[in-house]
Amino acid sequence: MASSFIEGLQINVWRLAKADVASRTGIETHDDTAYAVLGNNAYVSALTAYRYKGAADSRRDQEGIGACIDRFTADTTRAVIDTDRFGAELDAMETEWRKKLGRVRAESSVDLLLRVLPSAPVLTVATAADLIGRSTQRANDAVNQLTAAGVLKQTTIGRRNRAFEVPDLISALTGFERALASPPG
Repeated sequence: MASSFIEGLQINVWRLAKADVASRTGIETHDDTAYAVLGNNAYVSALTAYRYKGAADSRRDQEGIGACIDRFTADTTRAVIDTDRFGAELDAMETEWRKKLGRVRAESSVDLLLRVLPSAPVLTVATAADLIGRSTQRANDAVNQLTAAGVLKQTTIGRRNRAFEVPDLISALTGFERALASPPG
């Protein structure tokens, strides 16, 4: 029963890490990203120590429980710290984008698109229109302004379809995933 409790905690931490990233960025992470946060050798070793079979009050059993709780706490703390750091990086990125644009009218298509860009590192005008709830023309105008300011970079999808990417965001996401997959320290 206790090992299923720990395994349940592991699943819940994965879900929390994924949900926290999704809530901050609007981007759904995959299980391999959540595993990168928690699925390291120290974690597996702690779980193995916890699964010790023997007397529940033995020193070895108590050390196994302690190792598992310590690893769980350390990995959860690291996930929260890394996600907070990434959230601050996203906030700074939006501030920098707004500086590039100059004055942006509140609730304008540009303002709305800037707010949702972290959820769409690559988008089309149609996607932008859906994200901000404005007409295709208004979204196109906003996309053009962001492209002119260097926030977006035009690329293509297929033969003729325009798409736009957010190079700063793609770089930040890559760095965030690398940080999660790297050992602490």
